[in-house]
This record gives sequence, structure tokens and C-alpha cells, in this order.
Amino acid sequence: MRNNALIILIILIIASCSTKKNSIFKKSKEENVSIDRVAGYKYINPLLDCGMQFKEINPFVTKVKKYITEKTKNGDAKTISVYFRHLNNGYWFGINEKEEFNPASMMKVPIMMEFFKIAEMDPNVILNRLVFDKKVGVNNYSEADSLVFGKDYPILELVDRMIINSDNYASGLIYHFNRQYTDENAFFNETMINNNIEGRDPFGNITVKDYSGFFRILYNSSFLNKQMSETALALLIKTKFKNGLVKGVNNTSIEIAHKFGERLTDTEYQLHDCGIVYYPNEPYILCVMTRGHVGDNEKLENIISDISRIIYEEVNKQFGKK
Repeated sequence: MRNNALIILIILIIASCSTKKNSIFKKSKEENVSIDRVAGYKYINPLLDCGMQFKEINPFVTKVKKYITEKTKNGDAKTISVYFRHLNNGYWFGINEKEEFNPASMMKVPIMMEFFKIAEMDPNVILNRLVFDKKVGVNNYSEADSLVFGKDYPILELVDRMIINSDNYASGLIYHFNRQYTDENAFFNETMINNNIEGRDPFGNITVKDYSGFFRILYNSSFLNKQMSETALALLIKTKFKNGLVKGVNNTSIEIAHKFGERLTDTEYQLHDCGIVYYPNEPYILCVMTRGHVGDNEKLENIISDISRIIYEEVNKQFGKK
């Protein structure tokens, strides 16, 4: 199965490389002025994102606000931030959306995007093998097939591990490989500033609204080309973490492309989950970031899944089959 996936990705990359020849860190002079979506893809639906607010879907933001108030008052969480965006009509709402959090492992998404951007310009990079000779960070899970120190791995397998398993060692290898092509500030300037995400220190804090922008630009294919955006989202659907957005939707027929992140310090624990919920014909972005006390892991997981459930039930009520 893994070999088939790699072959498919190689075909996609080679097929796409003839359409983009500019430097990956040179802003294109072309402007997309169409408001039509592009058909023929499963996970992307490119559209010019003009940032307009449309008439509100039957409001349910008050239900989410009420839930958040209850959970912060009873001490289950210190802070909860939510960002929701309906991808068909642009309607969105945010709750505590200006609060900043440490994104932690969620930054593996832009690292993946950076690698795929490099692969657009130089398809040969996907043939590389990298030696696991330096540990970056700590892996907080026990996997029977964890990376073996000193062994070399196909680079696409490392990308898989970075996203699906949230493997910190694989992430470190991909991150340092990317540095051969550009510095991190150039990448973040292009992905964030040029896509209406506030510029920031690549390793600093970020808001729930700004982080959701990575999924928006993948869905709209406004940074990577269509094939690469599709490949990235298909990989994010395989994420193993199921105790947040996925648990709340609780419907195996609904695919969710998402990434979680957690941060533990001596004084607090943060847990986040953000992604695209592919509700039939009505996909939406949902991003939830939380901050609690040390040891609040299960409480924060439940908060994220509850918010996901509340929003899914409201979307299903309004758009489900009558």
C-alpha cells in the first residue's frame, strides 16, 4: 500500500511540474479573479478568497459561546478559542479568536507544505533518502515501528510519519532538509503574509484564526498547486489522533483532514485540533485551541470533541437530508 501511494504521488508531482516555473519564494504577478470553483478533485475546491462575510447560516455561535463559558467557569479549561468557517459561502465566526497559543505539532502542516512546494519545483527531491542521525525534540508516544537511529528512510515515508503519527523525529529531518532550499522566514512570509495570515515568528505563538488559514489555502489551492494541495489534504485525513474533532463528528462516512498539537510546561497544558470537516457538499473549517492545567489532558480532549459535536449537529440539522 505504501509503495502504491508513493508511486501515485510521484506521478502527481511530475505531472504538475510543467505548470509552475517561478522561484518558490517569488510572489507571482498573476492574480486569480475568478470566483468559480474548480471541479474534479476530492479534497480541494479552489476559489478566490475575497474575505467577504455572507448572510449567516442559522446562528449557532451562541450555543458554542454558552458551552465555552460553562467550561471555563467550572475550571475545566483556562482558555478556549474557536474558529469556524463555512467553505462554500465564506461565513465564519470566531470566539476568543485573538488569543495566542503555542501551535506545537500543528506546525508540521506548514513544514509539509514547504516540502511539497519544493517538490513542485524540483520533482527529484521525492527520490531522496534521509539518514536518521540527529534527534530533534522528543517523541511522546511508543510506536513499534518508530525510526531507528542510523537508518535511512525514503523522504516521502518521513513526510507520512510526520503527519500521520505526528513524529517529531521525522519532522526534524524534513525541516532540516527544507533548509537546503530556503530559510524559514522566506517560507513563512510567503505562506502567511501573502495569504492573509499575519506575519509571525515561525516558532512563536499563533491565533486560532491565523492557523486555520493553512487549511484555507490548502483547500483553495492558493499556495501549492492543485495536485499538491490534494495530496496534502489526503495525507491529513490519515492523522491518527481521533480524540478531538473526529470524536465529536462520530461519523465514519465524514472525512476530516486535520492536525492536532499539544504543549506541556511546568504550569499548563495546551491541546488543539484544527482541520476541514468534509460534510457532504457543505465542508467547513473548525479550529479549536485550548489551555488548561497540567493533567487536564482528558478534559481538554472532551472540550474539543464536544465543540466539534455541537457544530456538526447544527450543520447536519441545517443541511442534512430532510
